[in-house]
Amino acid sequence: MANQFLIKETMQSMKDLSADEIDRLKGNNPIYAGVELLGYHEKGDTPAPIVYHYIDLQNTPDPGPEDGGSVVTLSLGGKLVHNFAGEIDAKYFGAKGDSIKDDTMAIQTAITYLGKKFNGGTCYLSPSFRAGGRYIFSKILVETNIVFKGTGGILKLKDNHLVDSEVTYYLIHNSGHKNVTYDSLIIEGNSPTNTLFKVADVITCTGKNSVVKNCQITDAPDSGIMFSLAPSARCEGNIVEGARDLCIYINGANSADKTHIANSIVSNNILSQGALGGIGIKRGSGFLSVTDNTIDNCGNGISVEDSGNEVFPEKLLITQNVIRQIGQNYIGSIAALSGIYIAQLINGIICNNMVYDCAGYGVYARNIEQVCIDGNIISGNKTSSANPSFGKSGIVLDGRDKGIRNASISNNTITDFADRSLTATGLKHTQVNYNKCIGNPDIYVDSVFGHQGIVIANEANSPSSHNEVIGNTIVNYKSNGLHLNGLSYSVVKDNIIDVSGQSQAYALRMGVNAINNIISSNMLDASDSAHQLNFTAGTSSNLLKDNLMAKETGIARYIRRNTSLQTPVGVLTPRYEGEIVLTTAGGLKYWMSAGILSSEWLLISTSNASLTTKGIVNLAAVIPNISQPDLSNTTASDVAGLSTWINTNLIPLVNAIKTSQNDELNNQRTAGQQAV
Repeated sequence: MANQFLIKETMQSMKDLSADEIDRLKGNNPIYAGVELLGYHEKGDTPAPIVYHYIDLQNTPDPGPEDGGSVVTLSLGGKLVHNFAGEIDAKYFGAKGDSIKDDTMAIQTAITYLGKKFNGGTCYLSPSFRAGGRYIFSKILVETNIVFKGTGGILKLKDNHLVDSEVTYYLIHNSGHKNVTYDSLIIEGNSPTNTLFKVADVITCTGKNSVVKNCQITDAPDSGIMFSLAPSARCEGNIVEGARDLCIYINGANSADKTHIANSIVSNNILSQGALGGIGIKRGSGFLSVTDNTIDNCGNGISVEDSGNEVFPEKLLITQNVIRQIGQNYIGSIAALSGIYIAQLINGIICNNMVYDCAGYGVYARNIEQVCIDGNIISGNKTSSANPSFGKSGIVLDGRDKGIRNASISNNTITDFADRSLTATGLKHTQVNYNKCIGNPDIYVDSVFGHQGIVIANEANSPSSHNEVIGNTIVNYKSNGLHLNGLSYSVVKDNIIDVSGQSQAYALRMGVNAINNIISSNMLDASDSAHQLNFTAGTSSNLLKDNLMAKETGIARYIRRNTSLQTPVGVLTPRYEGEIVLTTAGGLKYWMSAGILSSEWLLISTSNASLTTKGIVNLAAVIPNISQPDLSNTTASDVAGLSTWINTNLIPLVNAIKTSQNDELNNQRTAGQQAV
């Protein structure tokens, strides 16, 4: 029995076996047990030597066509076979990694072999035998149950491969195959030489249970990693640096079916230099978690976008992501300037994210319903005074189109924005509660908005109504602390507003469209030269109660209402703003204080009721007792003079009763009955 191997250093030398060498491999008792191959293109370029066995086609079934790795056809006839197990290094199928040879076919053949032979397995890509060498590729299909795993080898997209702007190029993809894993691959997208394409994402996942983990992608010509029609997918621990579009692109179906990307997780990725964003979630994406990612120096941080035909994402969790330096190198439309950008979303939680140094907005949300934006730390750009495009607003709730409905914007900390920290329009049944807004006047730049803490206004088709603005802390703004430019039927209470360090700032300012609100228990502090509480004409229907306005030295200018104020007859000094009193001088009148000065009373009632006028009635009148004549000493002799008695006693008694009744009727006109 043979106990030795014929040694060959390269695949080509093995294919070129001489007739004598082939004879020594034949028979039941061959001289050589097989051929030991020491390398593929040159000795030592494979992870380890492997042994091939001779197949006599006259006596053994044909193992199949030449595949460059497992089945090798000899130049003089016959075949050699090596039966790999479920794990293969692509080098055994001829992948060279010399930065010159196109290794696409070798890698594809290795993957196809695993799928066909074992219905799955692992294809490894180890470091090139050449120092610094790259595996050049153009298109690789990863099939069902395959793990494509890098162990140090570097893939590089072929030069000038993307040459047609109308073509969708699939670079590394699974084309609907299930249970595919891309693990620890290192891929260079080579975008400088690949510029013409319709779509050219580096890794495209389009099958259930797709996994992309621990991969490194640089210079993606389009997006780095893309998921589409890939439910129960995971994208974890990847590094994407440089992409013409998005670092990671989540694409739901262009239909109302939200299950095409359901139960998927995008977590713990490090993403940078994505021209349009770090992570993009589009169309009918749903039931998706985006957590613990770090996004740096991208157009947007995380964007949530609809398709424009009522297909939009739903049921998203976006939490514990760190997002910084957003939009600064990609300044353009509003769609590429925000830490978190939401064009439309129903049912979502955006919580506990850290967003820093945004060129435009920390969080921009439009057309949202049942969304919670909670516990985020959002900071602008502290050096933005040099460029007014930087650091505009912390949170923007844009109520155009469908408005902001049934949302909660709470417990966020917002600092260092040049314009507004939190601005909202078109709110309906929404909470804006317990946020901390801290201004930085040093970075303020003049703008149409001004430097303000929280601003709430109406939209033309979506007024802000039936909301809560409770428990916010607003500090250090140049224009307004809390500006209710448009708000109705809402509760505004327990807010702490301190703009005392700014000479022209109003603590709480209410516009003409702020009506029918309860405004109570707020602590307002502005400088002596400004106003703690400022009203615009038309806002007198708000209920003001128990607001505390801190006083500094100087003029007592606590509140200003831009409507007609008076001094009642009989000078009164209010004890607090919103005090209501009744005066009787000049007729019964009710007054509400609009400040703490005797001249700052607002008349809120008309005069007394009359036969033609409805008004205030007197509820304090008392019908007096009448004094009857004393008849206790009348005698029989008195009766004889009855006529005299009637004239002197009875008639006065009757008249007294009549007078009393007339007085009672007169009092009823002003003590409980409405004149008609």
